[in-house]
Amino acid sequence: MTAPRLEDAAVRLRPLEERDVVAYAASFSDDPELANLLGVEAAPAKDEVRARLARPWAEPPELRGYEWAIADAGDDRFVGALMLHSCAWAHRRVEVGFWLTPPARGRGIATTALRLVLDWLFDAVAVERVELTALPGNDAVARIAAKLGFAYEGTLRQRNFERGRRVDVLMWSLLAGERR
Repeated sequence: MTAPRLEDAAVRLRPLEERDVVAYAASFSDDPELANLLGVEAAPAKDEVRARLARPWAEPPELRGYEWAIADAGDDRFVGALMLHSCAWAHRRVEVGFWLTPPARGRGIATTALRLVLDWLFDAVAVERVELTALPGNDAVARIAAKLGFAYEGTLRQRNFERGRRVDVLMWSLLAGERR
């Protein structure tokens, strides 16, 4: 079994590969705020990225989480990552997250990548609810959520403990019948 490859004319979602490791790790040094925005304690080292390559794909409902490379469809160059996590298949619910390298931002790539995975989740997997979260101040996620029709559900006060402190988390959701 292999992860589905999802793509359109501009964006490709494909499994992470060894050739992505350097660009993946460099993205966190190129943008020191990225790890904080993602809620991770530290920027991933190359060995951690390589460990992610080894995580096998499992078909839903066995799938617990997965991370695709977001690549340029023209030259297959790594430009970010899109993750499924907090999969609750019995409830037909999954959470998605994503990030882009600094040069890829502001070009509609994240919106397109998210649209590709939403189409797959709703059409092929029959998910009924997709959740998206971000820390306050992550305006890019709020804009993308609005573009794709996600409903803002509110602030989960001090939901997570990150980098030695409690943080609020903003929550959006999209239901199968609300897709644009």
